Amino acid sequence: MSVSRQTQSLGGKLGVSRRCYPDRDHTELETELATSKISDRVREIVASAPPLSAEQRARISALLVRP
Repeated sequence: MSVSRQTQSLGGKLGVSRRCYPDRDHTELETELATSKISDRVREIVASAPPLSAEQRARISALLVRP
């Protein structure tokens, strides 16, 4: 699995923040890191998948907008 520079950077920032400021709320950095990891994985899956129909893309997109 390939990790983007953004994911690496966010992981480093979160590690430093946890180490230097253990009592602070790290939720925002944790959320950004999780989002970046998900994006990395989705890019890999899309790159290796066969072309999708409009209906298939719509079904997958719907997963992101559901509560």
